[in-house]
Amino acid sequence: MFILPGSYVCTSGLTFSKPANLNFDYTIKGSGQHASQVKPSYITTTLTDWEQGAYAGRVVIEDINIEIGNSNPPNNILANFGFVDLFMTNVLWRFFYGGSSRAEFLACGGPAGPSQPVVWRNVSVFGTSSGASVTVVYQWYEGFAWVGGLVDPVMGGGGQATGIYCGGHTLLQEIDSADGPWLYFIQQNAGGLTVINVEFPSASQAYYLIGSGGNSTIILNPLRNEANDLFSPPFSYLHFHDGGPLVFKMIGASLGLLSNPFATPAAQQAVMGVVTGTASPTANTDYLVNSDIVVNISGGAGISITIYDNYGHVITSGLTSLTAHRMQPGMHVNFGDFSDAPTVVVVHVSG
Repeated sequence: MFILPGSYVCTSGLTFSKPANLNFDYTIKGSGQHASQVKPSYITTTLTDWEQGAYAGRVVIEDINIEIGNSNPPNNILANFGFVDLFMTNVLWRFFYGGSSRAEFLACGGPAGPSQPVVWRNVSVFGTSSGASVTVVYQWYEGFAWVGGLVDPVMGGGGQATGIYCGGHTLLQEIDSADGPWLYFIQQNAGGLTVINVEFPSASQAYYLIGSGGNSTIILNPLRNEANDLFSPPFSYLHFHDGGPLVFKMIGASLGLLSNPFATPAAQQAVMGVVTGTASPTANTDYLVNSDIVVNISGGAGISITIYDNYGHVITSGLTSLTAHRMQPGMHVNFGDFSDAPTVVVVHVSG
């Protein structure tokens, strides 16, 4: 579908259907961002699952503006590309939501699906809500990369925005943020999250900048929105589950003092560093270090510290204390079969 220059108002919503005996495969190409504009009341599809695998549901959108306003969209989703691989280049979205229930502006993909790796380039998402909380972008793919763009929700009343929900492995790069306030700027469900040169909201505007349930989080050169400068601390991060990611790497900022740096989740690898855990270690436990940290260890009784790598090669052993000792992701530490736990101070630093 090719859209000529102009602004086109739809009398209702747009519904993408799967043709009989054919794949679900659509292309919408405008004449250029700001030259072509479409204004439906909602967008939705007839798909309810990954019906024919990764190649069945695909929509490509290029070089266009799309504007949607609604107070009661289907399933409280203004643009619903569920179970669809949505590829976009040079697309600007504007959403206006007047409902009272939590809503999603732009949703695509879905859980447990055989999706293709999906790429967005130069995609900006603006939106306003008169009071209800919203998720600005919800995406769930096996692989997703968004390079260049903006997330800008203006929240009225007591509403908060979740900026980008990441269901699976995700790369976010060169993305700006504005307005809010935010519940989470980024919410990671599972897999790995890599964030490069992204402008984060200020700490005062977000409950947490990143909330995560994933196995790895890597943040390179976090920036401060509207400032063209490195992010100013504190940087707020929350791991949702008992434990922590196996890797948390941050270059250009840090989390500072970690008050509860030890986690021993049942039937899983014990983790030391950026975790949801406790203040003291457990005796005779192998802790995987998941982040760049500086450690001070003192006191206790029966302490015998062993540090080794991911392959079990001993780096040092038999220590009873440590002072300003630097540890990196992938290292392991065991405090021995102590009878009285030591005092451990752990500080996260930029890696």
